[in-house]
Amino acid sequence: MIDDEIIRLKNEREETLKKISLIEERRGTVRESVYQKVKSDYIAKLNEIENALKEKSGVIVDKIKSIEDEINNLHSQKESLEEQLEELDLRHSIGEYTDEQYESMLQELKSHITQIDEKIEFLNNEKVAYSELAPGAVSEETKEEKPKKKKTKEDEIVLPEVPKEEKLTEELFESTEISAEKAGIVETSAESAKPEVEDDWLSGLEKELGIGGEKEETAYIECPKCGFKNKPDAWYCENCGAELQK
Repeated sequence: MIDDEIIRLKNEREETLKKISLIEERRGTVRESVYQKVKSDYIAKLNEIENALKEKSGVIVDKIKSIEDEINNLHSQKESLEEQLEELDLRHSIGEYTDEQYESMLQELKSHITQIDEKIEFLNNEKVAYSELAPGAVSEETKEEKPKKKKTKEDEIVLPEVPKEEKLTEELFESTEISAEKAGIVETSAESAKPEVEDDWLSGLEKELGIGGEKEETAYIECPKCGFKNKPDAWYCENCGAELQK
């Protein structure tokens, strides 16, 4: 759970930015000296708030790193399930599963993948919420740890540093309102979003559906004459031609 002091500072920062925006709107309606004096007071206050937030940023960076680890773990689980989906398709294509068994197992796997996608989305939203509590708290190293994101040419372009006053002006046009719903997301434990996935989830699904235990016994018909194992739909032995008992 985030320190209440961080949330208080964040709210103060938003309120100060709103006041600076209102001051900008009044420019031209008062003397320039009055405008500059009042604006400089609030910019100084904003600097104090941001410095205080930076002192608290260590807690936020640690939390963001923990969330990123969870996201990476979920991506690994999803990749494993997608691999098992391909295995399921292959086994079904060679007749190992009936259409009914295939459809049942397919829906189970897809449902589990959907759950993981939802958890990843939840954690990404939580990560954004934590990042907004302390602008600039996320280091460049942490930003580069986002899973499976390839750098583009635009990412490699180094932009010139923006003067602080211009940066503040840009921030005025960005929405800084944190809703109660988002605050609720911030306070939710990331660990609750982690579904458990077995190493071979497909095998577990077979057992759950009662497929695995029967597969070795019912997959073939043994010839009473020569012992050759024939396909379950065969009427005569493929090896010696004897009639099969069903």
